[in-house]
Amino acid sequence: MNDKYYTPNIDEFHVGFEFEFNGSDCNWNRTGFEKQVILPTKDEYFDLFTLGWVQRIYYKPDDPLENWIRVKYLDKSDIEDLGFNSNLELKQHYYKDKYEIAYREDSHYTQVWYDPKLKGAMLIFDGYIKNISELKVLLKQLGIDVNV
Repeated sequence: MNDKYYTPNIDEFHVGFEFEFNGSDCNWNRTGFEKQVILPTKDEYFDLFTLGWVQRIYYKPDDPLENWIRVKYLDKSDIEDLGFNSNLELKQHYYKDKYEIAYREDSHYTQVWYDPKLKGAMLIFDGYIKNISELKVLLKQLGIDVNV
């Protein structure tokens, strides 16, 4: 995978979603949707997390979307930031407590295993994860504490 960033689809936006926007200072600024968000005035109405709302907050009308908003693809440092440790013997495998994440950066193919060192290891997720926000949601759904 050559590109480190991609332009998100509107359906990816949610509370806790992390992305970067090209601010008025022409620098990429990392941000995310928090629980407290800017609400529209009574004269305007935009559903939260729709393209209209995103454009109202971050939009530069003369630029295509990819010039003003981007998301970093999940990588080794993101997984390690969530408390997982790299496996020196198995590349692209990360461990924390009784869990293992196997992640291929080139395809975003991801597996999460419970108790991988035991004979009865259980595959608890098998699919694709593109960014850290998706991984955080998945780990929360699986009951894996990431303390982030």
